[in-house]
Amino acid sequence: MTQEIATIRPSGRHLLTIGSDLIKDDYTAIIELVKNAYDADAQNVTISIEGRKNSILFSIRDDGHGMDYDTVINKWLVPSTDDKLKRKISPNKRIMQGRKGIGRYAAIILGQDLLLDTKTSSGENTTIALDWSLFEKAEYLSDVEILVEKKNINNDSHYTEISVTGNEDTLRSWSETDSTGVSKKIKRLEFELKKLISPLYRDKDNDVFDITIKHKGLSTDLFMENTEIKIEPLPILNLYDYRIQGSVSSQKIDLIYENNKVSNVPERITIDHFSNFDNTQMDIGEVKFDLKVYDRENRDLLNLLGRGNKYYNLNYTGINEIKNILNDLSGVGVYRNGFRIRPLGDPGYDWLKLDQKRVQYPAMKIGLNQIIGLIEIESEEQSHLEEKSARDGLKENDAYNYLLKMFDAVISELEQRRYKYRRASDPKNRDTTSQLVAKIFDYTEVKTEIRQALVGVDENTTNDVLKIIEQEEANKNKTAEELVEKIAIYQGQATLGKIVNVILHEGRRPLNYFANQIDNFSYFATKLSNEFSELLLQKIISMLKSFKENSCFLTSLFKRIEPLSSGRREKRKKEILLSIIEGSVQVLEEPLKKYKIKLNINCDKNIELLCWKQDMYTALVNIIDNSIYWLQKTDNDSKTLDIKVSCEDGIVIDIIDNGLGIKQEDIESGIIFEPEYSTKEDGTGLGLALAGEACSRNDLGLYAIYKKDGAHLQIRTKDND
Repeated sequence: MTQEIATIRPSGRHLLTIGSDLIKDDYTAIIELVKNAYDADAQNVTISIEGRKNSILFSIRDDGHGMDYDTVINKWLVPSTDDKLKRKISPNKRIMQGRKGIGRYAAIILGQDLLLDTKTSSGENTTIALDWSLFEKAEYLSDVEILVEKKNINNDSHYTEISVTGNEDTLRSWSETDSTGVSKKIKRLEFELKKLISPLYRDKDNDVFDITIKHKGLSTDLFMENTEIKIEPLPILNLYDYRIQGSVSSQKIDLIYENNKVSNVPERITIDHFSNFDNTQMDIGEVKFDLKVYDRENRDLLNLLGRGNKYYNLNYTGINEIKNILNDLSGVGVYRNGFRIRPLGDPGYDWLKLDQKRVQYPAMKIGLNQIIGLIEIESEEQSHLEEKSARDGLKENDAYNYLLKMFDAVISELEQRRYKYRRASDPKNRDTTSQLVAKIFDYTEVKTEIRQALVGVDENTTNDVLKIIEQEEANKNKTAEELVEKIAIYQGQATLGKIVNVILHEGRRPLNYFANQIDNFSYFATKLSNEFSELLLQKIISMLKSFKENSCFLTSLFKRIEPLSSGRREKRKKEILLSIIEGSVQVLEEPLKKYKIKLNINCDKNIELLCWKQDMYTALVNIIDNSIYWLQKTDNDSKTLDIKVSCEDGIVIDIIDNGLGIKQEDIESGIIFEPEYSTKEDGTGLGLALAGEACSRNDLGLYAIYKKDGAHLQIRTKDND
């Protein structure tokens, strides 16, 4: 046996892999070098791009502290150095952006030749020239010899400049212009840099970091041959319809909500728990949010246009310009210590699945093209949110999933308030489904208009015309009644769909028993037929007893859900109310037990209610299911659900729990009974809306009564209002 000591030797192509394979585009490469300038405590960084005859020159120069000879040799030339990872903080107390020690090799993607020129305030000037093609040819990194020059320059200036020469293909891509004759890639670079630095971080502690682009030789417009662009925040960011901003930690949400459409005082929101987090908490450090939301109907954009031109002198020419700007800027970026983590926040990059959620609930949810926002996170050590090595976002670990939940909690606060405002400011027909159907076939106004139009016409003729319309109205009303019945059936089945997971969970146990025991039963039966045995007979009898018990359980389960699953609608008749309540509760018996909810029913067994049984099941099951959801979100040791019925002045059914409760303003506005409005995570907003419709069909009203320590829903006969 032969043994020897071996070492890992990076190939010459190793640097090329770090650079060109991990950096996705030119913009990322330039941004990586800009971040390095920030780490060097620069106050100014200038990006110069010059088109030449057959090449293009990129230069990134900063006024940072520069590097001495030793730093260049032992750190800059060492791939994946842990220098910044160890230091974490720059001499001027900036939090380092570079951690992995590979950002400088992003320059490889820009061109084959690189020149580093750096100088410290002490006068030490170091230069290096690199030809990346030599690394391509070399077997190992150590085979490439690099000439390093050092000299002293007697002045106080300090800087670092990296110059890269690109080939003709790179020149061609940067010389492609738009209709105005300006380089498309220059415009894109300007856009990327404007989104690079978080507005929350800008001028923090008077920490100045200014970025300038200079370009020449890339434009077909001779007047633009020497153009300088100072990177400033985009002015649209000062405009918004709604805004929510603030910070979130594992302990509480502390936010400020603004509605720019009305002149009111910003609303402060403080929440000490995350009711939508399934009672799970994770420390990902402090997370700051600044989310600006826009309504995109034409009337809203015109309002935005007027505000922008009046208060900010933006001189926007029309709503199409506003639309284009919103399309370009829309998205939610993630910033760490002031710098954006690409591609989070890129136009069209819907990492938060906003459009997917909005498709299901368009009136309530915010779409990607309606939001311009940012999320500030802390360093990896505090947040556990790790960047991918390929500079393409965050690793999808537990911390990342918790960040998504945080965002949902924050944006939900805005969505709820926006929905309520839009509903109140633009009132639409809020009739029940039955009332809306009745209005469709109501010919009262038509008959009045016809009578007026036929003034002077023979009375008999007028009456004949009106009789025809009245006959048609009667026929249509029969259709309306059938339609209302169909809707009621569908709403019952929709309720069944909401609780199908409960039904599946309960039915799975007996079905599993049948599946597991049928072969055993067949085996023992065959043995018994071949040779009688008292022991085998008793075993088979015991199994038959279990089969019967599980069959009865399934029969009971199907009987409980039958009122919701029925495809036909029985006649309205008097029903024993206690029986309906107990049947509704039995449908949800499993989650009541699971979450240890103590149920109290107080109802005289002789109380009868004239109703459609299916409707009452729909109403009660939805209300009870809602209570169970919020009860299981609480930390209460004793969870209670009380159902009380009284009939002193009409029938009154009170459903009271000690869960998280309902906001008083939601009760006063009646918003909780609107379809799509929900404060649940991924809630449909259908539960109470379906319950309200079902009650209305039975001449009952559904109401919410404010209660500090839980929810109180009440069903009562209309005569009792």
